[in-house]
Amino acid sequence: MTLSSKIQPFFSTLLLVLLLHHTACSYSGNRDNAAYKSSEPVTPATYQDESAGSTDVATDESGGSALTVTGNQTAEPTPTKIIKTANVKLQVKNYAQALQTVKQLAANQQATVSGENEYNSHYRLENSMTIRVPAQRFDTLVNQLLTVAIYVENKQISSEDVGEQYVDIEARMNAKKQVEARYLELLKKAGKIEEILAVERQLGQIREEIEAAQGKLKYFDNRVKFSTINLTMYQQLDYTAPNPERSFWGRLKEAFFNGWSGLLEFFVVLINLWPFLIIGGALFLLLRKWRKNRKNSQPTKN
Repeated sequence: MTLSSKIQPFFSTLLLVLLLHHTACSYSGNRDNAAYKSSEPVTPATYQDESAGSTDVATDESGGSALTVTGNQTAEPTPTKIIKTANVKLQVKNYAQALQTVKQLAANQQATVSGENEYNSHYRLENSMTIRVPAQRFDTLVNQLLTVAIYVENKQISSEDVGEQYVDIEARMNAKKQVEARYLELLKKAGKIEEILAVERQLGQIREEIEAAQGKLKYFDNRVKFSTINLTMYQQLDYTAPNPERSFWGRLKEAFFNGWSGLLEFFVVLINLWPFLIIGGALFLLLRKWRKNRKNSQPTKN
């Protein structure tokens, strides 16, 4: 057998391998291009909010068709719990009408007046009240209250997010509930009175902490659900002297009644002092008698 006859089969096999590799590469490229052309581009209209889950576009290995995979890839955020408080001070033209209007506005917004302190003087009528309003109606009611005023002296609005505190307290409470459940299991297995009493003491302490946490959570829920408006409104009055000018006969009549009132007051004072008057009169009589007896006991001079 010659050398050429030995090498010819090797070259034939190598050529067949290269031909098959080229065919496979061409088929793979055509398949990828077809898959790329068949997939729809992602436009802003197909975008979804993270809260509803993200949309991903992938290529199926078998047929090259586009597959849409929907899933929530982000962790759940901390809940937002906002406590809103407003401090408002208003000057009004007519106090009585303004008070009626404020209460009507509060009733229209499903709010309640939880506290009220009224103060009257010679120069001002003033009222300080606390209004609890649903959180979604807070801004509306504050703006409506401003329309009652002729002058807004002060307006302060504060917001406090207690979401992290709420989650922390809730997590601690749930952990304590798990501890409570374990103590209840131990209580079922306890056989001796000492063991039962020890477990019950621990249960009592855990339950107190759970109740305190529940109370704090309820407080937060109430403050978040109902916002607070501390409203102070006042009407400025023209100062009037307590004793205006009077006529002569009016002053004379007033002096007569004042004298009569003074005389009555004098008798009232005397009546209140009757024990001292009796004691003083008795001491006076005793002292007078003593001086008289002393005078009589002295010898007379010739």
